[in-house]
Amino acid sequence: MHYYQEKLNVEKRLKSTADITVEIDNDSIIYRGTFYVDFKRNEETNGVTFKHELYINKHNGDFLVSYDILNNQSATGRLKTNSWVKKNNFDKLQNLTHMGYYMGEKRRDFWGVKYERKMSEFFKEIKNNLQSDMKSDYLKTKTYYKPSINRLYDLLVDYHLDKKGIKGHDNVYQNIQLVQPKKKWLKVNDNKFLPAILDEHGIKSKYLIKELSIKEHTTYPKGKTSVNIRGLIYLCSLFGDNYVDYIKKFDWTEITNFPFSKTKKHICKTESEKNVLVDVFKKYVDRDRDPIVQPKNILLTLYKLIEVRDLLEERGYVLKLKLRSADDIELLLPYWMVIKKCVHGGFIRKYNIPQDIVDDIQAPIILPGKTFHPKLLLTDIDFSIEGVEMKNCMAKQFAHGAIYLYISLSYEKTKIDLQYRKGGLVQSYGKANTPVLTEIFGGAVTQLNERMKKYDTLNWEIEKVPLPPKPF
Repeated sequence: MHYYQEKLNVEKRLKSTADITVEIDNDSIIYRGTFYVDFKRNEETNGVTFKHELYINKHNGDFLVSYDILNNQSATGRLKTNSWVKKNNFDKLQNLTHMGYYMGEKRRDFWGVKYERKMSEFFKEIKNNLQSDMKSDYLKTKTYYKPSINRLYDLLVDYHLDKKGIKGHDNVYQNIQLVQPKKKWLKVNDNKFLPAILDEHGIKSKYLIKELSIKEHTTYPKGKTSVNIRGLIYLCSLFGDNYVDYIKKFDWTEITNFPFSKTKKHICKTESEKNVLVDVFKKYVDRDRDPIVQPKNILLTLYKLIEVRDLLEERGYVLKLKLRSADDIELLLPYWMVIKKCVHGGFIRKYNIPQDIVDDIQAPIILPGKTFHPKLLLTDIDFSIEGVEMKNCMAKQFAHGAIYLYISLSYEKTKIDLQYRKGGLVQSYGKANTPVLTEIFGGAVTQLNERMKKYDTLNWEIEKVPLPPKPF
């Protein structure tokens, strides 16, 4: 079977072509899709060719996915290529069926109705041929009208599992892209995909098998996403052997429905850490939802945070997970990342402002019944700590300190952050970027503004100083 289509953009003088071939015999099915696209760069017309190929072994269900891209940049005379071949890689299979089959390496509807009809005809031929070779009565008559990923991908997953004698489940089409069970675990789990995966990673339980077999969690803000099996494996590993007792306390499906491909596992060091994480996850699930703000991948950020902590603890630093909300995870990560960078380089970065000026700026501001303490942020560590304590982006502002001076002004347990340039106040915020309480800080800010006017011509540079001998 063969199909060829050509589209011309007369105005821009650009050409696109699609060349599709499907070969079916008793041993295999081979799909080849070649797509050529003209594009303009610097007024020069260039061309790029995408080649997709899928080989399906009808004897054992194995498949090969290959991809080639040939980018001919005539303007520079360079020829860029990229190619790979993968066996039984379901992530690559999804990409091929989506971009290399249904989309044709272009946006949706680019090739038009004629292309879509031809792809539908090819799918029917492939489907009829593969289903006639399947053992499962259910799969032999499956219509694929409501696919989990897309019709061709779902069909090929079903065929692969059927030929291997593996029993799938509703969410196997997503899970198999991240994990594939080994024969050892399939053998002891009646060739069932899900129990074998859970058993292999030490989290097999009747509770999870039941929930994952039926769970399709409606996510926020819209759409449906299955639980990410890699994320679930990592989440359970955090709580140790009795993980079920902990994950039942919050909606773990919402924590694990984000992309997560990490294979390394971490475990909480104390019972207190486990309870802290449970509380954080519960608050995240129960949060007020903004229809505009994209939900955060809290599990991936937590993974990065613990990974940095473990690295630093190997070097003698004692760090604790002091968390109250999901925001704390994102605020704590840049702080620990700065420490990691300092440990790796053996130095911290600091503004070389003369000490007498620092002392003058940081002199207490005394008002009737109140004493305020200004602190000039000088090092990247200062900025990171301030960002964690004030729940703002101060940890990322050290680079801007080459132009601005940042001061933390505290009264008892309350603090505000102030930004100055050339002796003048630019902006000021309270915790989590809330407005400054003028009834508390108004007088002190006025006096600090007068003090800073003396330094309107102050210049400074960034210098490297040795890392402190003790953990910060």
